[in-house]
Amino acid sequence: MHGSHLLTSPGLSIRTTQERTGLSYSKNSMEAVHATFIGHHQTMVLRPIHSLRKRLAKLRRFPSISYRDEATFILDPRNWIDNRILAGVRYEDAQLAFVRSEIRRRRLSHVIDIGANIGLYTVLLGREATVAAVHAFEPVRRNYNQLLGNVFANRLDMKVTAHRLGLGDRTDELVIHVDPTSTGVSRLDLSTTARNLSVFTDQETIQVRRLDDVIALDHQRIFSKIDVEGMAEAVVRGMPRLLDRNTGLLQVEISKAEQGAAELLETHGWRLVRQIEADWYFAKE
Repeated sequence: MHGSHLLTSPGLSIRTTQERTGLSYSKNSMEAVHATFIGHHQTMVLRPIHSLRKRLAKLRRFPSISYRDEATFILDPRNWIDNRILAGVRYEDAQLAFVRSEIRRRRLSHVIDIGANIGLYTVLLGREATVAAVHAFEPVRRNYNQLLGNVFANRLDMKVTAHRLGLGDRTDELVIHVDPTSTGVSRLDLSTTARNLSVFTDQETIQVRRLDDVIALDHQRIFSKIDVEGMAEAVVRGMPRLLDRNTGLLQVEISKAEQGAAELLETHGWRLVRQIEADWYFAKE
C-alpha cells in the first residue's frame, strides 16, 4: 500500500498519500467519514428503488392495503402521500417518533388531529394505550371517506370521532381548492402556496367552524396536530378556550404566512420546545 500506514492503536493517526499536503485524520474522524459515505451510498441505492416502486404503485387502478407500524391503511396509489407509503418511503418518521414518545412520557389522553387527511396520525396515535379519544377534522370529501375507512380498518371507531369540517376563527362556508393527485395539500387560500396553481383543478364547498364551538375539553392532557396549509393562525384564533383550559403538546406546521400562530400560542401559555422541519412543537405544563 503505497504511501499509507496501517492503524495499529487508537492513539495513532491514519496518514495516507494526502500527508504530502499536510492533512491527517484521526480514527474517529475517519469512522465518521466512512459512516457518512455508507449512509450516502445507501440513500443513493434506495432512491432509484423507491422511485421505481412509486411508479409501479401508480399503475394500480384500485385502492391497496398497506401496513405501517402494525397499523392497516387503505391507500390510493395515485395520491402523493399514499403512493410514498406504498413504495416503502417513510413519511414524517421523525415527527411521529417524537410525538409518540411524548404521548407516552406525558401520558396524554386526548388527540385532536386538525387536517387529518387520510388518518395517518389519527390511526397511529389512536393506537397508543394512554389515548382515550381522538377527534379528527378533515374537510375534503375524498380524504374524509378514506379517513373513515382507515379508522374502521384499525378497529378504532369506538375511540375516534371524525368531523367533515374545516376549522377557522369563525363559522363560514368556503370553497377549498384540491389537487386531485395530492389531496393532502388542498387549501382555502391559493395566494399562500408556492405550487403551480394549475394543479388545483377540483373545488369543494366546505363548512368551517371554530374548534371551541365543536368540542369542549377541560383539564385534559392533550396532543393536537395542526396541518392546514396556510390557515394555522385562523385555527388557533378559534380555539382559545381549549388552549387556556388544557395542557400537553401541540404540533403546528408553520409556513411564512402562518408565523402569527406561534405568537398567539405563546400568549396562551404554550412555549416552543422543538422544531422538526416545518413542524413546530409547543408545550404547556
